[in-house]
Amino acid sequence: MLSELCIVENSIIHKILAKNLEEFLNLFAEEEKTYCFGGKKWEMHLTARFAAKKAVYKLLGARAEIQWNTIVIRHDSSGAPHIILKGIAAEHADDLKVMRWHLSLTHTDQYAAAFVVAEGLEGGKSPLT
Repeated sequence: MLSELCIVENSIIHKILAKNLEEFLNLFAEEEKTYCFGGKKWEMHLTARFAAKKAVYKLLGARAEIQWNTIVIRHDSSGAPHIILKGIAAEHADDLKVMRWHLSLTHTDQYAAAFVVAEGLEGGKSPLT
């Protein structure tokens, strides 16, 4: 099992959005954008998802061929966030024998954070190490 904590300052994402909104939004799947723009604090929601994607990206080995919009953050019926991988991101996770992902998101007016755990096979022994 491996984990990654990613903390992102909201003001940095605000500056990125001001300079290149369209390019930044390409990092997100349509369903993520729909979720984030559905509320008042959309920038915080985008920042939290960016933090989660960055953590997953690192756990997958930070491979350049992984497109960030193939790492998708969804919410289940209770509102809990979870990770869905598509395309090459899913293939890398399969190669690494990641069986389950665990995700916790939080955000304040200043920061957003994501804590991600990649759980593997063989009694909790990480295939990622």
